Amino acid sequence: MPRYNQKNEEEKYQFRRQLHSLIKWYSYISQIVRMFDKDLHREFVFCSYLLKLLPPSDVEPIDPDGKLKLEFYRLQKTFDGAIPLQADTKGVYEPAKLKGAMGLEKEEPLDEIISKINEKYKGNFTEGDRVLTTALKSKLMGDAEEEIE
Repeated sequence: MPRYNQKNEEEKYQFRRQLHSLIKWYSYISQIVRMFDKDLHREFVFCSYLLKLLPPSDVEPIDPDGKLKLEFYRLQKTFDGAIPLQADTKGVYEPAKLKGAMGLEKEEPLDEIISKINEKYKGNFTEGDRVLTTALKSKLMGDAEEEIE
């Protein structure tokens, strides 16, 4: 302990930090991998007790209330009440046609086929139907490739 007390505050801090780091990492690694080094384990136990015996640092914790000044923050109530819905809207959500800055999203051939089927037969194919037709197409294409071979 006398050698520890002769060190300056920075050296004391670095020593405590290294002890704490050794203890933390040895604990972590020994949970994952079995360690067969008895000397390292003895050093770990010694450092664990030593860290508890060292006097706490004389550095005072930073008080953020006195150091920080909050500017440009204003919490103000601007509205109180309910927001009514307009009666003349249908309430149907229509997805946007534009996708980001790239403009229109390119349709895949399967999307074009589904839209033509919807127009011709007045059907309503959904995304689930698209998955089903994609699976059916891949199955049929797989069978066609097997026949060719």
